[in-house]
Amino acid sequence: MKPEDRAVDGVYSDLSQLLALRRSVSAATSAARVKQGRTEGMRLSRQRGRGLSFEELRHYRPGDDCRLLDWKATRRTGQPLVRVFTEERERPVWLLVDQRSGMFFGSQRRMKSVFAAELAALIGWEAHQQGDRVGSVIITNDAIRPWRPQRTQAQLLDWLKQLVACNHRLRAGAAPAPQRLPDALAEAKALIAHDARIYLLSDLDGWSDDCLALVGALRRHNEVAVLAIADPLEQQLPPGCWHFADHRGELSVDLGRSGVAQRYRENAEQRRQSIRTGLRRRQVDYIELDCQSDPAIQWRQVRVRSGGGV
Repeated sequence: MKPEDRAVDGVYSDLSQLLALRRSVSAATSAARVKQGRTEGMRLSRQRGRGLSFEELRHYRPGDDCRLLDWKATRRTGQPLVRVFTEERERPVWLLVDQRSGMFFGSQRRMKSVFAAELAALIGWEAHQQGDRVGSVIITNDAIRPWRPQRTQAQLLDWLKQLVACNHRLRAGAAPAPQRLPDALAEAKALIAHDARIYLLSDLDGWSDDCLALVGALRRHNEVAVLAIADPLEQQLPPGCWHFADHRGELSVDLGRSGVAQRYRENAEQRRQSIRTGLRRRQVDYIELDCQSDPAIQWRQVRVRSGGGV
């Protein structure tokens, strides 16, 4: 049975649903164009290239156009410097999508893994309609699956099929993912050069100082947003007697008497605050998303709050 033929109820992503999200993106794009009073040029992309508006001087990097060298500044400083311009043009969008076993959890309407797939599809369709190339790194339990940036709708459809296939390999009761988040970020760093928009869609399971350093390194030459996906039950456990089980065994905890719930809530908030603070110090956008709410509505709200900059 093909993945798209399997019954879908929020446990697994549905290819037809990911394709249908294109319509919501088209409607939002059309509305934005009417509001802005124009039919093209949806945004001013801060793409480094030859344009009319000077932005800054920066050190020369291998691959830069030698015609952009500022010879006066180079002679004055003794180091090669290039002029950087702001230009309205396409640039690659990279989607780092977590589909490890830790994402296979949801307390109400959908799994975190399903939410991540739907949100990735939304951003992918949005980028495609703006004329940008879409690339991806899908992080699974046993592999890191790169997808080089491409532009055509057929190629985007192939990527969505691969994303759905990875999503449908998740199983309840599976062992913890051997694939570490730092390894996936290191792979992304090796693939992505500069001047891209990068979105990490993950519950940040396995986040560490190495992850922070790698995201900071990506941010030096790109725009980076961390979209932290969480389930409400992960943030605060309700009181009562709870029974937990995984591949290692079972555990029962009375949260009403032991004060475990409060300590759990405090630890969860401390972890979130630590990640948020570290990323913002490195000028990385950090956005928390609830996997039980509609991804399209949340993404529109994020875009409105950021002025379309995320």
